[in-house]
Amino acid sequence: MQIIGIQDDSIKNNEFRLKLTNLEETPIIGFVSWLGVSRAKNELPDDSDREVGGSAPSKQRANDRNREQLALSLVQKGKLDEAEDAYKELIRLDNKNYIAHANLGAIYLMQGRNEESKSALRETLKLKENHIETNYNLGCLLNKLNDFSEAVKFFDRALKLNPNHFNAHLYRGKALQEQSHLSDAIAAYTKALELKPNHVETSICLGVALQETKEIEAAIKIYKKIIRLKPDQLEAHINLGVALQDQGNLEA
Repeated sequence: MQIIGIQDDSIKNNEFRLKLTNLEETPIIGFVSWLGVSRAKNELPDDSDREVGGSAPSKQRANDRNREQLALSLVQKGKLDEAEDAYKELIRLDNKNYIAHANLGAIYLMQGRNEESKSALRETLKLKENHIETNYNLGCLLNKLNDFSEAVKFFDRALKLNPNHFNAHLYRGKALQEQSHLSDAIAAYTKALELKPNHVETSICLGVALQETKEIEAAIKIYKKIIRLKPDQLEAHINLGVALQDQGNLEA
């Protein structure tokens, strides 16, 4: 039997393969807003980070913030085409609006427009190189493009800025595991689980990495925990069976 990771959309005829992808169709993407009402709760930009049109008055800044909040609400409602137009308008008004560039890149990433996403995200980092969610999103994009070594660099940057960024630890672990850097992947998954101890997907990834390094007993403990948390988790049941057989338990 074969150890399995999270199922990939390309799997046909109920076949499985060790392919580390997210349970969702797209990565867990970070969006940010000027007011800090966002999926990136650790980023709270202040007025010193950005000048609108060089030296815009407070009223102009307030108007821009309102536009940004409107654009973000469109994203949250799934109206990505309208949100794209809103962010493009913000960029037209102020090409140095890194929030607009960042979220435009995130929208493109969600839509699978990889080159456009890469361009927008890199433009964001030109304007604000220590932008946490853009470093993280660029790592996700590079993972998607199978450029795993480069992806790790951007996850590392995000984690240097925010050591408790759960998703950065998770996707960094996947990038490392894809490169067969198993001990580093295990460390990344372990750190992620310190932040979210009952996260099923991360637990499965850790179990697979442990099996690959022949740490069978540890993998069995992980799978049994997953099954307690989510009894219908198919991958956990299958991988537990494989691990038990590896132990010589042929009745598994």
